[in-house]
Amino acid sequence: MNDKLLALFKTLEETHKTIQHILPTIYDTQASQLQTQLINHLGKHEDRTVPQIASFRKSSRQNIQVVINELLTLGIVIKKVNPNHKRSVIYKLSSIGYDIFQHNKKAHESFLGPLQEVFTSEELERAEKILNKLNEVLKK
Repeated sequence: MNDKLLALFKTLEETHKTIQHILPTIYDTQASQLQTQLINHLGKHEDRTVPQIASFRKSSRQNIQVVINELLTLGIVIKKVNPNHKRSVIYKLSSIGYDIFQHNKKAHESFLGPLQEVFTSEELERAEKILNKLNEVLKK
C-alpha cells in the first residue's frame, strides 16, 4: 500500500508541475501566474478581503497584497469599503478584470474540451472522489 500511495503522490506532483506550466500558455495574457490565479479567484468568488484570499489560497497576506496592488495599478481590480468592517477593504474585479476572467474561463474550457474524450464519466468521478478524500485527510 505504501508503494502505491507513494506512486500516487509522485504522479500528483508531476501532474501539478505540468498544469502549472500549461496554464499560463492557455490563458494567453500578459499577467503573471499569481495575478491570473487571483483574477480567476475574484471572478469566481467576487468581493473578497486580502485575509480571505490569503486564507483560501494558503498564502501570506503580504504576498497577496503585493499582487492585489499590482492588479489595482493595472485597473484589473478595484477596491471598496467593507460594509461589515469600515477599516477593511474589499477587492473585486473591474470591468477589465471581469473581461480577463471571462477570457480565461473560455480558454480553460477550450483546453479541457478534448480531455473529456480521453476519460469516461466513471473514471472522472472515481478520480474526483479519491482526490477529495486525500484532500480531506491532508487538511486534518
